[in-house]
Amino acid sequence: MALVGAQLGQTLLVGGRSRSVLLSSLGSVAALVMVVQTPGLSRFFGCTPLGPSGWAVAIGASAAGTLLSMTLEPLAARFVPPEGPSLPTG
Repeated sequence: MALVGAQLGQTLLVGGRSRSVLLSSLGSVAALVMVVQTPGLSRFFGCTPLGPSGWAVAIGASAAGTLLSMTLEPLAARFVPPEGPSLPTG
């Protein structure tokens, strides 16, 4: 749950303010919640419905993963030249 949530958060960051990205991300979240929380459906997919603490952990980890990607990208840009790695000539 947290991994998919972080991926959707990163998609929203990259997609900017695009309406289609926002709607598809919200639809994906709704489908994921439905699959995880609906008893027969969750059993079919091998999931266990989450309680309040499980949701807190999943949402917190999703947010942390999304925020970490925001902070690591500028940090990585410091160490990788903008034109890419140089190849040896000769």
